[in-house]
Amino acid sequence: MGKRLDPFNSASWSDDERAYFASVALAFREREDKLISNGRPEHAAYIIRLLIANAESNVRLVSGGLPEHHDDGTPVFGSRYMMATAMDFLSRPGTALRILVHGRMKDGEASDHSLVWAANLLKDRGLLKGVLKIQTISDFWEKTMKERRMLWHWMTMDEQAYRLELDVTKPAAIANFGEPEFARGLVRAFDAIAGDEDRNPILACVQP
Repeated sequence: MGKRLDPFNSASWSDDERAYFASVALAFREREDKLISNGRPEHAAYIIRLLIANAESNVRLVSGGLPEHHDDGTPVFGSRYMMATAMDFLSRPGTALRILVHGRMKDGEASDHSLVWAANLLKDRGLLKGVLKIQTISDFWEKTMKERRMLWHWMTMDEQAYRLELDVTKPAAIANFGEPEFARGLVRAFDAIAGDEDRNPILACVQP
């Protein structure tokens, strides 16, 4: 068995993976308006961290279970690198990391999730300046999303960049770092769902 690819450790990357991650970084730096294929769990984790690390104030995420690790063992939100990135983001005033979970939490209760642990650690140290909020998507809103043909998983960085999974059963996705109009549409859809707290209850909320 070959060495497992770690999206946060460049020493584990093959030449092909190194070229892929370099192309993603360049597209992000230039804010290119082009679709980027994001077909593997490692690619997903890399882009998710990239968007959190570079957001100015708001990260919105619709996730299927908010997994600590993907089914194949790839570290996602449970990675120490992802937690460190989230902590850096939430240590800045006026920031918000808002998450809608589609289905059950994959790794137990939301209160035990690594992101919640990281936010609470910041709070205990008096360093938390932003807000972490996790909500569940109700059956009503899942039905509504299906009717509107947008039962997707997605992530937005402010209103500038996005990552989008059109098939929620797979990690494959597309990303675009230079299409703010579409990103704003995803933001509006997210806010409409998240704003209905009566139907979409809060699973965890950590704030200063």
